[in-house]
This record gives sequence, structure tokens and C-alpha cells, in this order.
Amino acid sequence: MLRTAGAHQRASWTADAVAGAESHDPTVGDERRPVAVASAVSHGYRSVAGDLMPVLTDVDLTIRAGDRVALVGGNGAGKSTLMRLLCGLQVPRGGSVTLDGIDTKKSSATRLAEHAAYLFQRPEQMFLKDSIRADVRLFPAGRKRADADALVDRVLDRVRLSDFADRDGRTLSGGQQRRATLAIGLAMTPSLLLADEPTASLDVASRDSVIAMLDELSGAIAAAVVATHDMHLVAEWATRVIVLGGGECWPTSRRRNCSPRTPCSRALTWCRRRSPRSDAPWVSTRRRCRWSNGTGPSRSRNRR
Repeated sequence: MLRTAGAHQRASWTADAVAGAESHDPTVGDERRPVAVASAVSHGYRSVAGDLMPVLTDVDLTIRAGDRVALVGGNGAGKSTLMRLLCGLQVPRGGSVTLDGIDTKKSSATRLAEHAAYLFQRPEQMFLKDSIRADVRLFPAGRKRADADALVDRVLDRVRLSDFADRDGRTLSGGQQRRATLAIGLAMTPSLLLADEPTASLDVASRDSVIAMLDELSGAIAAAVVATHDMHLVAEWATRVIVLGGGECWPTSRRRNCSPRTPCSRALTWCRRRSPRSDAPWVSTRRRCRWSNGTGPSRSRNRR
């Protein structure tokens, strides 16, 4: 069940630039058009004993053009599962998911890949060729795009990896690998970009570089969803925060929606009190969260 803070009203945000890259234009018809819709979605996995272990229960969620969504929650809360369902890599056991109006249960993964790109938590899993250029080119060339080479050049330039185009992705630094996976996703020209822990295991400089890169990509995709434990990423980039826990999800956007007794306070350690963007999510809790990656402010600062 999706619980909406306050009076069960969905918050709305408008991105500065959501013109689609290459073939997608989120401003066509309705600039807040639904990109992905989950309706009464339930999903789970079989245990060794054969019992069905629920992960998500009756989740309703709509991702609209211009949204920058941060999925937060503990390990095993269902963040990666929800993203895989949204992009069609998995289909729900109950309910339905539509991507650009396409029911994921009735469409092939090949067709859905033209609408959503899912970036794995471990970037090395996305490097199949012996060079970044070849990895980025793989999807558009497979679709026999006449402008595949030009598209690859533009994408590599956009993520500032042109000088490393002929390097094997597995030999790059952590930050460069994350940017390379973003390039692979952008070359698919998706409406929806989903990234699993894009700043995990990065130093501060590399993390900030990836966050800045995600911010710059707002004009190249219709909407983006990121699963993360990094509250810096949430504060700097996200316009919506979805908290997952106990099979359910709770959306929140402002501090008043996150009282100490709600799941928000247990899942979110903090979001910056002062953000460079007025539409950034504002969430603050008194207790340090066990799910924090340790990059948040100190206890003393959080007590203000």
C-alpha cells in the first residue's frame, strides 16, 4: 500500500529541462505525463524451503516526466526489486506495471529496453566489450541506428570520457566507471533511467562528480530513479523521496511529512537543511539511522 504523507496528496515538481534525448520528448502533450506506473504491485521470492517471502505489497506509484526520485530504505527493503519491476527486467507477481503506456507483462524485454535503462550497482557487470566505446555502441548498433557512431561520440563527450573511449571499462577508476555506465544508459535514449547505488564505494570527489553528472542529465531523459543510502545524493539531486520498508513505500517531500514515528525517520538520516535548490527534499531526523553511509552531519548539528 502506498501511504501518502499528509492528506494523501501527491507532490508535484517541475524540472528545469526535460526535453528528451534523441527520440523521447517528455514535454509532448503533457510535460507531467506518466513515464512509469505501478498499480497494486506485489512481489516476492521463494525461500530455500519454498515459501514465498514478500518484498513489496500492494504498491501504487507513478513516476512522471521531470521527476528525480530517490528510493531509500534498508538492505532488503525492495529498492532494487522495485526498479527492476519499473523497467521490465522482472514482472510483478501481483498488480501491473506500465512503462510509457506499455504493460511490462505483455511486452518483451527487448522492446522495453528502448524505454528504460537500468544501471547495475556493480558497474563492472555492464562492461561486456574491451573498450568503453564498444560498450556504449552495443545497444544503438544492435538496433541498427544509422547514427550510432555519432550518438556514441556525443554521449562520451557528455559524460567527459572521450579521452578514455578506447580503455577497457574494468581498468577505469570507480568514478569513471560510474560515468561510463551512465554513458551506456544514455546511448539507449530511454525515457526512464534507473541507477542502483550510483555513488556506492566512491570517495568524496568521485561521488560529487557523479551527483553533478546526474544533475546535468535532466535534459537528456524524461525521469530518473535512484536507489541509494547516500543522503548527500538525496539532498543535492532528488525532487522526490520514496521510503521503502516492510513491503510498503512512503513518499515524502518536506520535513513536516516525516515525524519521528513514521518510517521516514527510521529510513532517512538527514537531508541538508540548506540546499542549492529550493525544490530539494527537506527531511531531518534526530536519531542517526542504521542505514546511513556515515556521510551525514554530526549528531550535534542534527539537534538544532
